Amino acid sequence: MPSNFRLTCFLNPHTRNVLQLGIGFFFIFLAFNSQGFIEESVLDGYTKTGQVDKHAGYTSLSIIYASFTVCNFVAPPIIRLLGTRTSLVTAGLVYVLFLAGFLNVHQWFLYATSALLGLAAAVLWTAQGKYLTLNSTPQSAGRHSSLFLCCAQACLSCGGLFLLIVFLLAPGDVNNNQILQSNKTTTNTSFTSENVKLLYSFFTGIALIGVIVLSLLPPTQRNNCQQEQNKEEKEETFILTEINSIFKIAKTPKMLALAVVFANTGILLSFWSSIFPTSIINTIIFQTQFSPKILIAFNGIVKGAGQPFLSLIFERLQLDKIKKSRIIFVGVLIQFLAILLCFVNLPNESPLNQTTNEAIIKPRVWIALICGFLLSFCDACWSTQIFSFLIINYPTQSAQAFCIIKILS
Repeated sequence: MPSNFRLTCFLNPHTRNVLQLGIGFFFIFLAFNSQGFIEESVLDGYTKTGQVDKHAGYTSLSIIYASFTVCNFVAPPIIRLLGTRTSLVTAGLVYVLFLAGFLNVHQWFLYATSALLGLAAAVLWTAQGKYLTLNSTPQSAGRHSSLFLCCAQACLSCGGLFLLIVFLLAPGDVNNNQILQSNKTTTNTSFTSENVKLLYSFFTGIALIGVIVLSLLPPTQRNNCQQEQNKEEKEETFILTEINSIFKIAKTPKMLALAVVFANTGILLSFWSSIFPTSIINTIIFQTQFSPKILIAFNGIVKGAGQPFLSLIFERLQLDKIKKSRIIFVGVLIQFLAILLCFVNLPNESPLNQTTNEAIIKPRVWIALICGFLLSFCDACWSTQIFSFLIINYPTQSAQAFCIIKILS
């Protein structure tokens, strides 16, 4: 890429807005995704004291996704009422509240904030799509989508690195002797109360930084014009109009054709963000080589490398000139390979319980880490092309379009 093009891109105010948006999401999801790697294991410790039910982490995740699916229908009118930037900030504060709840765990508060987080996630991601669209053109859509996702997904590697440092330095919990040979049939993967408070204090503070970054986002001229139009309309009419427009767009041939694609991205995200790391922790054979907590950190590091690696390929090979269908085809092949490796490498019981059983082959740590990277890379292939497609094809209805993808995923 020519140096003068890079300089122009860097000085472009719309590109700077997208970069700032990505940085805000980086901090919020550095906190949220990092805690997602350990949430089930953290809550397992509170299960033993009777504070929460068994598998409360999975229950929390189910509540989040159920609330997220339903609340996506009301996200566009909320964004239209509050404005894009205010919606981003308000939703981000709910993430801070959810993380702060782990400083003093109560089951009712966990489930209540999980339901509220579903609404916040719907508003946050729909507002993100709208703000990204407001700052993009058909020519810059692919580049801006890649830039945003690169910033947002890099949080996984940074979060994994943070967890690795904490676990290695934690006295009496995880240290240099964690790389060991062992014949234990069960392993305590719970976290001490001190570790939980340290980790979630950090997560809460980092998420708050992300909210501050989002609050400083500059408004765009197109956004200001739309807000002036909103003020002229009656609230009771435009809310119904916004919801009705979601169904109208969803029934178009393009959206119907993409329904399966959107659903696939949701299944993929649920698997690699929650089920996959839990399966790694519950596979006892892995623990003859590394502490389960160290494995969590390694998993986060390799998973966070997928999107930045794809962005590097985009820049070096100028993939924005290649047909989107070819990039998607590569993503499909990589996803198939990753799922196949997980199937042959992870025991069937590992998503729910600790197990000493083997899979089709003897589980190997290096294969699991490769799976983490491949899952992240194929998710990046899907996400960049989907974002670019929606920005180009729905420039004036971006909130509704991004709402639909989140409903189906």
